[in-house]
Amino acid sequence: MNAYMRRLEVLGLIVATGRREPETDCGEYRITDGGRAELKERYDPPPTDPPKT
Repeated sequence: MNAYMRRLEVLGLIVATGRREPETDCGEYRITDGGRAELKERYDPPPTDPPKT
């Protein structure tokens, strides 16, 4: 695990699934609901206001 992945885990944005890829010995991670909310807040376009009549 690199420092970046560890930081995401500490912040609660990802969790380890416990699965590993034998060929590379890399772990698998799942994004948490908090991680999804963070991505939505940072990268979703802002809502557009409906036109006023």
